[in-house]
Amino acid sequence: MASILNADNGVVSGTSGLKYASDNSGVIELQTSGATTLTLNTSKNAVFANAANVATALNIGANALTVGTSMYVVANGNVGIGNNAPAHYLSVYNTLAVGTQPGGSDLTVIGGGNGIGSYIEYRYSNGSINSKITGNNDSYLNAFIGKVGIGTTAPTSKLTIGRDDTSQEGGQVDLCRAIDNASAWGIDVYGNTSATSLRILDYAGSVERLRVQSNGHVWPGSNGLQDLGSPTLSWRNIYTNDLHLSNESHEIGNSVDGSKGSWTIQEGADYLYILNNKNGKKYKFILEEIK
Repeated sequence: MASILNADNGVVSGTSGLKYASDNSGVIELQTSGATTLTLNTSKNAVFANAANVATALNIGANALTVGTSMYVVANGNVGIGNNAPAHYLSVYNTLAVGTQPGGSDLTVIGGGNGIGSYIEYRYSNGSINSKITGNNDSYLNAFIGKVGIGTTAPTSKLTIGRDDTSQEGGQVDLCRAIDNASAWGIDVYGNTSATSLRILDYAGSVERLRVQSNGHVWPGSNGLQDLGSPTLSWRNIYTNDLHLSNESHEIGNSVDGSKGSWTIQEGADYLYILNNKNGKKYKFILEEIK
């Protein structure tokens, strides 16, 4: 390149140094032994040796690059933006915003100490919030449309919870108590066939309290240990068809003679009937009309 300045260690001569184009193109070159190592031009481009490619490596002292007030660090293969000790492939201090929203971003990640004030936020094209996960406030996913899956990649409702493992337990929700945030109650889907059941679990007592079968039958968690209502809290009415009474599965019999029995009360047009399921005998209640 023709030059009007060829300076080498303060001497306007030699084969190494700074060259400025004499054709008013604004090109500046740095040369070593007559070979160009860096070209600066008026297009705001800096071209290293071998055109756009650096043949070996671009080394920045102390692994850090500062542009204005922003710091970029590369350490052990990790990149840090505003973080001088990145522990991950990309570590961004404070805020990460990604997207093409005018005046905003599609995805925003805000970091805070110990999760306090932290959140991940996704917005619609109009700028309104679609989903948000926070460290110390309410979180929601696709709050207005769409489906959310936990443990499943194919949610079928607003919230679908997948199975916990590959044994008997399906989707499960645990509810914690206020005193220590320990799991107190659980609801899960139980069974490894299509005929599953819904269970209510008492973690404090380590027992199952209630089970709803796939055919609609409702079972107590234990035999003969749970009541429906109490002496002070009773159900107003019980609507049922036949009434089956049995204590045969108990360890002891009744409190009168200690025997065990199985009876069924059925309704008739004029009488109530009671059937002894052990010997097959049938009886009817003698009813007196009150006028």
